Amino acid sequence: MANELLVSHRQSCTYTVALQFALGCAKARGAPSIKKPGDAGDISCTQFPRTFMYMSSKNSTTHTTAFPGSDAPCAPPVARVSRPQTGSLRLRERLYLGCWNVRTLLDVGSQAVTMRSLHDYQVDIACLSEVRLANSGSRCIKVPGMDTNYWFYHSGAEEQGQQGVALAVSQHANAAMLSWEPISSRIAVARFKGHPLNLTVIAVYAPTLPSDRDLKDEFYGRLQSVVNRVPKRDVLIIAGDWNARTGAQEVLTRHIVGKFGLGHRCENGDRLINFSDLNHLCITNTRFQHPKKHLLTWYSNDGRTANQIDYILIRSRWISSVEDCRVYRGAEAGNKGGSDHMLVRAKLRLRLTTRIKITPPKRINIGLIENSCKSQALMEGIERQLAKPLPTSPNEMKNTVDSQWTKLKSSMQQTALKELGTTRKRHKDWISENTIRLSNSARDARLSGLPKYRQLRREATRSARKDR
Repeated sequence: MANELLVSHRQSCTYTVALQFALGCAKARGAPSIKKPGDAGDISCTQFPRTFMYMSSKNSTTHTTAFPGSDAPCAPPVARVSRPQTGSLRLRERLYLGCWNVRTLLDVGSQAVTMRSLHDYQVDIACLSEVRLANSGSRCIKVPGMDTNYWFYHSGAEEQGQQGVALAVSQHANAAMLSWEPISSRIAVARFKGHPLNLTVIAVYAPTLPSDRDLKDEFYGRLQSVVNRVPKRDVLIIAGDWNARTGAQEVLTRHIVGKFGLGHRCENGDRLINFSDLNHLCITNTRFQHPKKHLLTWYSNDGRTANQIDYILIRSRWISSVEDCRVYRGAEAGNKGGSDHMLVRAKLRLRLTTRIKITPPKRINIGLIENSCKSQALMEGIERQLAKPLPTSPNEMKNTVDSQWTKLKSSMQQTALKELGTTRKRHKDWISENTIRLSNSARDARLSGLPKYRQLRREATRSARKDR
């Protein structure tokens, strides 16, 4: 058994070295270093067992920022979309977004199992925390047993095994990705082409409660600088492990926290509330009523302590577009010890209301009343309306007073429209004829080379100021 494992390990190393050698040769020949699935000449996942294609490093790939034109410091270069986008996310159709602390994704087996869980729960974009991968990069991971792939973009520290955030993106969402920017080992941002609006997703992993205060200040300060660069028209999603308890809804936090927040608010919860209030964000998974087991996102190893510390935030402008958000306990991360966090998934479907066009009422041309013929015709028409008999008994007057007033009002309006007609709204010319004459004289004097054109131009300017 040991010999078989040794042979399998050697084969895996051989295939990995062969893949790196092939990518290095392609780069030396000037060929593109990264290709998307389906491109001509791409390397199939099945050609290299136990490895995953398109593994990129800092030195062999290019980088684009999520917000072009920004002068903010960029993270190390990572893989990016290297050809025109082939699709877009239709936000008026249902879109599934998730967040999950997977504890670790160091081995390729846990990565594959995690992608399979995301595929089973139909998650299009997932913000993963604590992946513990070093540096920044991307890779395409084939879903075991399925004919589909997930693209895995990660941002980590220089040393392996510390923090790390990532975005797992389905093929459909990856085709709509505009840019990907790793900020630090705790923050990463991606922007997607959407219809009718673009989508910006930020993956976060906040410091724990016992962490140093300076570390927390640095995290929220850097996150705030990223949010400030997000276009105002974008649908903004911030998701991940916040390590914070918001507690139940209060009067001052009802616009941020829903009715179904759990636990008591802690110091990290205060920071999260203040950050959400400053940026007009709402916490989605506290706004929907579910059993308590579908609200708790973290369970301790002793099995007796559980809290709600993983959240998906969205701009308050689009909170009505979130149809549901809850925990799914059946998702399996696949690592050796398993994850003590649960997958949180939100359903997003953009709802836009159309403005009702209001037709302005027609304006009666009352200027024609000065005309004796029109005035006489109008008076005769009104007299004919007033000559109609009115009810005399009290009961009849009580029952018909509203109908008689409506009839009288409509008859007078119809008579006025028939005899006087309507007017069009015309903009009055504010400039006088004298100003136009002076302007023309100044122009003619300038073209003729006369020295008095300067005086005429000053007179035309003074006349225009008086006309205003």
